[in-house]
Amino acid sequence: EAATDVPNEYFNHLDHSGRRMDWYQRPELCIGSYEILATKQYCKDEKWPEPPAFIFMIDVSYNSVRSGLVEYICHILKNDLLDYLPKDRNAETSTVRVGFATFDKKIHFYNIKSTLGQPQMMVVSDIEDIFVPLLDGFLCLPQTSRGVINSLLDQIPQTFANTQETETILAPVIQSGIQALKVSL
Repeated sequence: EAATDVPNEYFNHLDHSGRRMDWYQRPELCIGSYEILATKQYCKDEKWPEPPAFIFMIDVSYNSVRSGLVEYICHILKNDLLDYLPKDRNAETSTVRVGFATFDKKIHFYNIKSTLGQPQMMVVSDIEDIFVPLLDGFLCLPQTSRGVINSLLDQIPQTFANTQETETILAPVIQSGIQALKVSL
């Protein structure tokens, strides 16, 4: 049997149904989702976790390009989504890092390091042995690499506008995304 000590100030009497008398005053008891900010002692080895990262994997096969989906996704990412990434309370900017990859029957990774004038594309065509071709520059803060990211999002629809590639892969794309997140820790 496990026992957890409860601070005296958290104690409250129960009503006839066994529910705390103050349940409606406690958001952790009456709201379906409740966020508690963890302290350093709560974290593993008392070490703060790395900031999260989002990898945007964009299907650039013929059907996605022809339907306008690729252009739409790039437009939304550039003009809306990147400005609304989650951030800590009272923080001016988000610490969420972002990365971009496109795919058809190959996976194209993009270096978006802020020191570059233009994004760099690296292609992985061997989908049997997936690897992430770059570590530095794949995941970046949007506010520091904004110019390179905007350039990339403008270039993607143009780069793949005349594609005839109808074949697309998904499992290797997901595997490469997971691998990229693991190596970025």
